[in-house]
Amino acid sequence: MVTPLLTNQSITAKIGLMARPREFDREEALERATGVFWAKGYASTSTDDLLRAMGIARQSLYNAFQDKRALYLEALERYQRTTTAGHLQRLNGATSPIAGVQALLLGLIGKNDDIRALGCMGVGAICEFGSTDPEIAALRTKVTAPLTQ
Repeated sequence: MVTPLLTNQSITAKIGLMARPREFDREEALERATGVFWAKGYASTSTDDLLRAMGIARQSLYNAFQDKRALYLEALERYQRTTTAGHLQRLNGATSPIAGVQALLLGLIGKNDDIRALGCMGVGAICEFGSTDPEIAALRTKVTAPLTQ
């Protein structure tokens, strides 16, 4: 007698089961990853560096962010959105155009020496990947568009 490989139990779908809920704050993990990439660049940042800084397990990184490259692009976009918003606020919040430019230039000089030593993550991305990387170029265009309006 041949034993069937499939049984009624093996083909019954279990409805209502959900994946385990995420046990970490995704935005906080992204902020920490941004700090690592900003300080070390993409190539010099290992997955283990990211896992330590983010305080998450390897599978959680892949489930939440796909891979190191996708995490880097999201971190870079977050960084660029934040800095561009600050530039626009300084430009538009001043009493005159000249005061806006002055506020912008003064805002580029970090008050914190540790932050100033990191430089600009966007410039670092261009230095590391060049201007021909299509994803970096598209991100730069997307994020800096508000500055040209």
